[in-house]
Order: sequence, then C-alpha cells, then structure tokens
Amino acid sequence: MTSATKYCSECGRELPAEARFCTGCGTGFTTVAEMPEPIVAPASEQQAAQNASPEVTALSIELQRLSDLLESGSITQETYESSKAQALATFANARQQANASAAVQQATAAPDTGGFGWAALGFFFPMVGLILYLVWKDDRPITAKAAGKGALIGVIVSVVLSVLLGILSAVLPLIIMNSYY
Repeated sequence: MTSATKYCSECGRELPAEARFCTGCGTGFTTVAEMPEPIVAPASEQQAAQNASPEVTALSIELQRLSDLLESGSITQETYESSKAQALATFANARQQANASAAVQQATAAPDTGGFGWAALGFFFPMVGLILYLVWKDDRPITAKAAGKGALIGVIVSVVLSVLLGILSAVLPLIIMNSYY
C-alpha cells in the first residue's frame, strides 16, 4: 500500500487517497476543512456505530498488516490480493450475519402497544398482572404498565368489596334480629 491509498470505513474497499466517495457503497468522505458542525446522532444510531466499530477496526488492521507485508516484500502481490479478498469477504459475511440477525430480532419482537386485554387479565388475575409487570417493565413498558394497572385496580376492588362484605355480614344479622323482636 502506498500513502495514496485509504480504505472505506463501511465496506473496506481500497480507494485512492483523494477519493471523496466510496465506489463500492457510496459512503462520502470529507476533509477536516469540509467537515460540518458535529451532529449528535440518536442513541440507537450511536449504539449501532459502536457495535460496528470493532469489525471495521479489525478489517482496517488486517488490511494495514497485509499492506505492510507487501511493502516489506514478505508476501507477493498475488498473496496480498488473495488475502485482502479473503479479509473483505470475511468482513462482508460478518456484516450480512449482523444485518440478518438484526432483521430477525426486529421481526420477532412483539409490538409494545399495551391494550385493554392485558389490563383485564391483570384485573381478574392480579398475581399474573404483577408478574407480567415485573417481567416486561424494561422490554415492553407500555404493556407492563397496562398489566400492572389492571392488577393494582383488581387488588383495590377486591379489598374494598371484602371490607363492604365484612361490614354487611356483621350488620345484616343485627338488622334481621331487630326486626323479629
């Protein structure tokens, strides 16, 4: 590799140093003078960038190592090209697997819409509503809140009805007994 070469941070393609766009994936490159004010990406994009960074770094290190070996004469141009192609293929496969895994995870994730059904389940079976709340409070907060509210309302209603029934069972016999005497 000469100093007039760089690699795309997205796909790993070797490019001339003066390239402004990657010919493989279309990623744009800017110089320090051209860089706009930094824009803070949403947390999900920042997380995705951090997750992809080790793969890109590993690829860059491997390509740099191969370049150094070629420049030092330790490997031939043919070996360099085949090793570079293998490293790029490995990177592409890892990227495809990560994308496929993310797509499967997104497709299998149930929507977090809450709903009356979960509240009704929690109302009639407060223990189930409490368990669902505790299990889902981080992953599905809207649904967890609905089940938890249903459970709380169910417990309150059952306590109030129990107190009223207790009072009624104590007062009703007295009223009946007083009416006969």
